[in-house]
Amino acid sequence: MSTKNNKASVTHRFFKNLRQRPIFYGIVAILTILFVGWFMSIPKYEFNAMWSSVLYDNQGNMIAAELSADDQFRFKPGNSVPEKLKICIITFEDQRFQNHMGVDFRAMGRAVIQNAKAKKIVRGASTLSMQVIRMMRNNQERSFANKFSEILQAIHLDLKLEKDSILTLWATHAPFGGNVVGYEAAAWRYFGRSSDNLSWAEAAMLSVLPNAPALILPGRNTNILKQKRDLLLKKLVEKSIIDVQTAELAIEEPIPTSVIPIPSLGRYLLQSHEKLFGFAPTQKTKSTINSNLQESTVKIAQQYARIYKQSKIEHIAILVLETKTGNVLSYVGNVGIEESENHWVDIIPALRSPGSTLKPVLFGSMIGKGELTSQMLIRDVPMNIDGYMPRNFNGKWNGILHADEALCRSVNVPFVNLLQQHGIVQFNETLKKLGITSLTKDPSHYGLSIILGGAETSLWETTGMYASMGRVLLNYGINSGNFQPSDIHPPQIYIDQKHPISRNNTYPITPSGIWATFEALQKPERPDIERGWQYFTTSRKVAWKTGTSFGFRDAWAIGLDPEYTVGVWVGNANGTSASGLVGILKAAPILFEVFNLLPQSQSWFLPPHDDLRFRPICRESGYPPNEHCPNIDTVLTSDVELKTGLCPFHRSMQLTSDGKYRTAPDCNNNYIDTVWFAFPPIIEHYYRKINPRHTPIPQPDPTCFAIQKVKSLQIIYPYPNSEIYIPIEIDGSQGRIILEAAHSKIDALLFWHLDG
Repeated sequence: MSTKNNKASVTHRFFKNLRQRPIFYGIVAILTILFVGWFMSIPKYEFNAMWSSVLYDNQGNMIAAELSADDQFRFKPGNSVPEKLKICIITFEDQRFQNHMGVDFRAMGRAVIQNAKAKKIVRGASTLSMQVIRMMRNNQERSFANKFSEILQAIHLDLKLEKDSILTLWATHAPFGGNVVGYEAAAWRYFGRSSDNLSWAEAAMLSVLPNAPALILPGRNTNILKQKRDLLLKKLVEKSIIDVQTAELAIEEPIPTSVIPIPSLGRYLLQSHEKLFGFAPTQKTKSTINSNLQESTVKIAQQYARIYKQSKIEHIAILVLETKTGNVLSYVGNVGIEESENHWVDIIPALRSPGSTLKPVLFGSMIGKGELTSQMLIRDVPMNIDGYMPRNFNGKWNGILHADEALCRSVNVPFVNLLQQHGIVQFNETLKKLGITSLTKDPSHYGLSIILGGAETSLWETTGMYASMGRVLLNYGINSGNFQPSDIHPPQIYIDQKHPISRNNTYPITPSGIWATFEALQKPERPDIERGWQYFTTSRKVAWKTGTSFGFRDAWAIGLDPEYTVGVWVGNANGTSASGLVGILKAAPILFEVFNLLPQSQSWFLPPHDDLRFRPICRESGYPPNEHCPNIDTVLTSDVELKTGLCPFHRSMQLTSDGKYRTAPDCNNNYIDTVWFAFPPIIEHYYRKINPRHTPIPQPDPTCFAIQKVKSLQIIYPYPNSEIYIPIEIDGSQGRIILEAAHSKIDALLFWHLDG
């Protein structure tokens, strides 16, 4: 037997005897426990990073970003590092990255020899994996113990993660100079674009920056930075990664000398993002914002801001939605005078008085419930409800006018009357179901004034409400007439954004009511202020409504067609009033300027035929006809039973043969049977002022006592149960009061009896 075999036999017997002793298993157990303990004690490979909030448009271009909580620009990465940057980083930092197990022992050996010869550190051997561990440990002081720990953890890191994941960790958390952390933030700060679009020169420059970010920051030691970049480009040629011509062109590219400002096109949306959607946008996700449209709407706002500055109107906000989805296409939170103290206030989610912009909801609700037809005559005369005395904007009364005309002209008093009939509680509930969340108090708190802007809403929710109503109509046929709660939701800025499930199980406003409202709102009649609105309307069909808050503090205009919904607010963020701050004059021109930017819709909202019915109405009054109505028309209105009652204005009567007096068959055999369209005295009193050709009901024949009594007198002021205090003048004399009454006879002599 040879010596070699003897040695092997001895060794075999030694281990065989050792395995037969308990100490062997104890040693194995201890080593196993130590290994498992070491393996388990290594922390998870995660950074407790504070990410910047970042917003991207629908093409993936950044439109706004904010510093993270620790004042760094640190953008959450995408799925992987772009290929050019990946190649450059590996070539510069760790050429054997794809082949080693977290530690490059060959490079470590060379570094030890070179450093020993130089008697100082002239070469490092840290791999990307080791650098990731060092960054995770907040760059602890370099020592033998820390280095050994880094080596062990780097090996462990390579066992647990894919190479691409390790590279992404490095590129995302490496310092790139100043307060720039990570490759994506660096690409935007130094080149003004995404890392996906970097050239070879740009990718090479970013790859060498983390090696000494404080020393070779762009704008400082630019020559050193260029030398390092160019050496890397030449190394890429040597490795046949790029050709000579590509390298030469890349070397000619200049080094940036300063950082580029972060885009601010979407700064207001980013500012309010968490308030509107409940989270900060740190993921690299495309929004629905159209940057080209955003820039154009900003320019329109800036143009009008310069004009309105002369009237001490400082701020403008514009919101553009896609009607069928509610996607936000443009979000201009505030444009105006930059030196104003509230220039950075985002107006779109702010609560403001909406003026008359809620009137269409009442109009549509009442039509949908059969309480109104669009052609129905409604009262417009002075009213006093427990001390609340609403007034029309122009201080005048029409006496009576058609409902759709009252809506388009935004006449106040008729809508207070209608709300009283409809019910405040019911109206508030409808607004909530349509997405108005700011109505947090009892309906009685707002009272009837809510229809004139007595409750606060936001441009965000109000514009979203109009878009939701448009969506209900657009999807009526698609949904086979069945209500879909998903049609009513707030504006959204992400595709397929999830919304809270609506608890509605029926339409808040019937499709027939919405359709009738939009039909009325696209008519040309508008508020009686200055008939200048014709100059900014367009040939396209738009259903639009303006609003002005009490005290001239807010001017609104909201409009929509089947494609787009636009909301505009004009005013001062601090609530200061301004002369001429009226929706029709200040907000409506901007509304139509924005619509002129948008492609014209090729269709209009289709009638929801299954929810509509042709009904006979009196042509003059808009009510269902009574037996005396001479002219019968039809109106396409809600498919529910009308609750309006029959026409109250047409009545039969007999006139003398000359038509001068009312008479009765018992008084005059030579009478004429006729039908008269007659108003109550108070309505006629105001109606005649605007329509002087109106013929009042003839007076009764003074010789006939059998004439049917007709109410001919109504007191306008004082109101019932009023207590009147007569003032004392400066000279001590008793003052005077003005009493007003309406009589069907224009020249009637009236006697007032006070206190009997």
